Amino acid sequence: MAKGEKDPVEELKKGVDFLFKAAKHAVEELPTEPIESLVKTSVKEVGRAMNNVKDTVLHEVAEWQERHKSEPAPPPEAPAAAASTSSDAVAAQPAAPPPVASPAAPPPAATTDTPAGDEGSGI
Repeated sequence: MAKGEKDPVEELKKGVDFLFKAAKHAVEELPTEPIESLVKTSVKEVGRAMNNVKDTVLHEVAEWQERHKSEPAPPPEAPAAAASTSSDAVAAQPAAPPPVASPAAPPPAATTDTPAGDEGSGI
């Protein structure tokens, strides 16, 4: 390299360093207050919505409990051991419905494009 010339690698390093410093300074100067206030407002609204959902659920559960409080409790069922030994209990049980058969899928359609035994020859 001649005496008056500068090293190109060093010049490249300095140029990249200047670019990074300029980018950092530009980012630091960006206003963030509009974004911060938008996020704060959004979080407040989400909190209010969640509180409304909680209040509605609590209100509905309380109403349901009040409606069902006056209903009599169902009679207790017979013990399982006594029901299994009685032939009358077996006869009184309703029969299970027959299983529903699903329609069978049609067989695949035969094609005449390739002769038998010539599939996948790769030629």
